[in-house]
Amino acid sequence: MLKNKWFWFVLLVFIFVIAGYQFNQEEPIKVRLAPVSHGTVDLTVSNTRAGTVKACNRSRLSLPIGGQIAKLYVTEGDHVKKDQVLIQLWNKDQKARYEGAKAQVAASKLTVVEQCRLADRNKREHKRLKGLAAKKLVSIDRLDNAATQMVVSAARCEKSKATIDSAKATEALQAAILEKTELTAPFAGVIAEINGEVGEYITPSPSGVATPPL
Repeated sequence: MLKNKWFWFVLLVFIFVIAGYQFNQEEPIKVRLAPVSHGTVDLTVSNTRAGTVKACNRSRLSLPIGGQIAKLYVTEGDHVKKDQVLIQLWNKDQKARYEGAKAQVAASKLTVVEQCRLADRNKREHKRLKGLAAKKLVSIDRLDNAATQMVVSAARCEKSKATIDSAKATEALQAAILEKTELTAPFAGVIAEINGEVGEYITPSPSGVATPPL
């Protein structure tokens, strides 16, 4: 009778131990399998001392002008390509200036068409009056006025052409200023850290005072 009690006692203890092991057992770690392929090992690198591995290309990026962060196109850990836009400042005012500069270029081109066509007309009129003056059919004063108008209109035509170059230079300037509101990747890589949030105001680092890169 005593042996039976010990048997059941040991059996219960064994059951409790098994149950406790099953309940407390950690879930198995999920792994992802990949097919094995053949290849040539070109180089094997092993470390011989403790240290830190650093990237060959690393850049602490900052914008050249201050402003409010409007858009963050990336997050930490993202893979980016060269010249990809990372951060954009609020730039609606600068975009308006750039569009105005583009419109000025278009207006200057139309002015060239207008002034140069008028110059061609005055040139033809002067030629016509010159032929009539040779036949004594128009006065000398009228011929002189036509010659003056021809010279003035030709000068206005050339002046209008110069305004196109000036308008294009202004457009290029506004485009360059607009470009300063966007931070782009200088090379392909991984975003390690971002020091800024949408809505925050950033300022460029003043001379002699180091500030964290954006």
